[in-house]
Amino acid sequence: SRKNSHEASGLLYQSKLYEAPNITAVDPDFDWEQEEEVKYRPMKNGTYKMTMAIRRLEAEDHFIIDKKYLIKTNVRATLLEENRDQVVFCEAVCHPAIREWYDYVVDFLVKRYPMIFHEKSEGVVYNQIREESFPKKSNSVDDVIDLLSILGRNIEDDFVILLKNEKDEEYILRGGNFLFPAGFNPKKLLGSPLTSIHLPVPQYTEKLQLAMNKFFNRINSSQYVVRNNWSIQTHDKIHDLGLNHGKPGQDISKIEKLKPEFLDFNKVFLRSERQVLTRLPKTKAVVMSIKTYFTPLIKLREEENMSEVLCNAIDGLPDDLAIYKNKIKWGEAVKAYMKR
Repeated sequence: SRKNSHEASGLLYQSKLYEAPNITAVDPDFDWEQEEEVKYRPMKNGTYKMTMAIRRLEAEDHFIIDKKYLIKTNVRATLLEENRDQVVFCEAVCHPAIREWYDYVVDFLVKRYPMIFHEKSEGVVYNQIREESFPKKSNSVDDVIDLLSILGRNIEDDFVILLKNEKDEEYILRGGNFLFPAGFNPKKLLGSPLTSIHLPVPQYTEKLQLAMNKFFNRINSSQYVVRNNWSIQTHDKIHDLGLNHGKPGQDISKIEKLKPEFLDFNKVFLRSERQVLTRLPKTKAVVMSIKTYFTPLIKLREEENMSEVLCNAIDGLPDDLAIYKNKIKWGEAVKAYMKR
């Protein structure tokens, strides 16, 4: 269908292509330049509740292409040229999983969007939008960093690959690419367990840690789940390593509150991530892909009821999350603008 449905690693990687399951092509008349972005609006009225909030997803909806594809992949290509060492990362133990993931993604793109990605010659896929070619199979490329870079240019989604540490049953971040981080340095988290990665997130330990660990152990390779989050971003930097989050324990009285008259609301965004999780069947890695959406508040305000919904969601953030999401800084300014 054209619409979005809304929804170990020590093994030697076999060269046989891992094919994406149950993928049907979009309609033949699919025109990516006319395809609007999906409007994810995960904000809720009332007090914010810390939950995983996952939903089932059809395999064919794993990756979405829309009218922003070329703009975003051009930004990604530039970041890869200028800063590859920071945005692409992996440990040796993750190499088989990266190859498996590459084969899956490329096979998905060819099956789902044949008018955009097609075999130019045997073993070579051509991207009609970006006008670039790349290998269909990972075993045609020696360096897995090159595989990560190819994916970084040809899909909008960032992704992280986690492998289970049998010793303590924890999932560890072993590789990925992350070009659009939301206020942290993903490479510094390489080798960290799931629990440590989420330590800065308020309420994670008491509300989510157990459920998250159980979920990572339970998900199988035929399952796809999706979740969304939201935050407010008061700048137009897509690659941000430190501006979006407050720090626990900081003196709230010393945080400078932004004034609406000094903000350009074309450059203040609702930032929402579409996070999809699944498991790779051979290496048993769990992969989370992340497609990031940026909606200027000047446009969000035009949507029916969105001013009220966003203001109520801002008011519903508990104190610890208010600091983490930097609400102390932007909250009153954003509410004043949305209520104008």
